Amino acid sequence: MYVPLAVKTNYSLLSSLITIDDLIQYAKEYHISSLAIADNNMFGTMEFYKKCNQNNIKPIIGLEINLENDKLFLYAKNYQGYQSLIKLSTIQSERNVSLEELKEFVKEVIAIVPLEYQNTYMILAKEINDLYLSYQNRQEEKEARLITNKVVFLNPVHYLYKKDSEYLKYLYMIRDGKTIASDQNYDIHHKEIKNIEEVYELSSNEGLFETQKISEQCNLEFPDVEPLLPIYNDTNGLTSYEYLVNLSKVGLLRRLKNQVPQVYVERLSYELSVIEKMGFANYFLVVYDFIKYAKKNNILVGPGRGSGAGSLVCYSIGITDIDPIHYDLLFERFLNPERITMPDIDTGATRSILKRYCTI
Repeated sequence: MYVPLAVKTNYSLLSSLITIDDLIQYAKEYHISSLAIADNNMFGTMEFYKKCNQNNIKPIIGLEINLENDKLFLYAKNYQGYQSLIKLSTIQSERNVSLEELKEFVKEVIAIVPLEYQNTYMILAKEINDLYLSYQNRQEEKEARLITNKVVFLNPVHYLYKKDSEYLKYLYMIRDGKTIASDQNYDIHHKEIKNIEEVYELSSNEGLFETQKISEQCNLEFPDVEPLLPIYNDTNGLTSYEYLVNLSKVGLLRRLKNQVPQVYVERLSYELSVIEKMGFANYFLVVYDFIKYAKKNNILVGPGRGSGAGSLVCYSIGITDIDPIHYDLLFERFLNPERITMPDIDTGATRSILKRYCTI
């Protein structure tokens, strides 16, 4: 009957003691069949979603929003709602969300506004159909019901057990750069998951039933999609594969100073045929392009590591600087037509490369 809707995990950096694994284990131990997380970002979404499904627990994906100077919670009803949360989370990573932005991205979401921000509730009531006012105890519930009948019990959860409350203070101190000697006045108590006896003391049946009702409306499922591969456009009128073949042949001639033994010819032909069969020509061209850009702009790139160093194509077009035939490296460790997986070329400084490459 009661579903905890405002659980923060350690993905809300230095704001919660709860890991997703511990949360799942707690739910299994206490027979909780539906769980929600509402971090201030979406970083833990997929881990939470997958692990809930693996343990027969219904996952509810929420997001705590900083709306100008107020806070509220949003929950995805479906995939479209999830996309709305992603957009708002992206905005929030840079600044607080504005009212106009919230209005734009509230499709297929349920919104809950804490009682202390009731003025915001009154504004949003004109914009959002699935809007609730939340409370944390019976006195607040009485006050909330003077404003609206759509009220719900919402207890912020930052740790699993009461005994852990003291440790939350130290987490906050690290977050705020304070020391034990500093004068602290953190609100750290009553932020555990309540058992059923405790919630009955804090809420009427109606308010608890609304948590279940919200849970029933949230049915997020991710659609099955094919891997999204990059498309390399600058192919000079050739197909991506033809362009990769030309680059590889020219590059190998340059690497070996126009003296190419037959073993290299056969190995290059084999690798290119596998790349064509698996449909990864565009991937190689995109990596080739940003590695070339990095080398021309003094961004450090390693000579190659991991299984990608076993590719003669990578060596020929300058992605790596290791001759796989000279060192007896196996291409099959990198790409294998019998086991369809995405290639993963580890370039070492990929993040710094992409940051600059993608701004040109």
